[in-house]
Amino acid sequence: MGWFTLLLASKAGRLLLLALLIGAVLTMVYWQINRHARTKLQAEMAHEALTIEQERKRDATYLQDLSNYHLCIEYFAARGLSDTPCQPLRGVQRQ
Repeated sequence: MGWFTLLLASKAGRLLLLALLIGAVLTMVYWQINRHARTKLQAEMAHEALTIEQERKRDATYLQDLSNYHLCIEYFAARGLSDTPCQPLRGVQRQ
């Protein structure tokens, strides 16, 4: 306890302790802000991943419900191509 008493006894010591205290408080504030930002980023990423997964499931369900002909048309239309190769599938039943 002797060194602490010496620090408190001198003006320079008190200033040093004050600087250390301010530094410790600023460090704690910085880590709290950093932790909050990291938590917020993780929540945003989780929400985005959930949205993407929901869209993927919705698309998969939509595509499963299509007939062979309509699935073929979706494939070629998405690529900007003619649906001519799909004509033989018209009227073919799903298996």
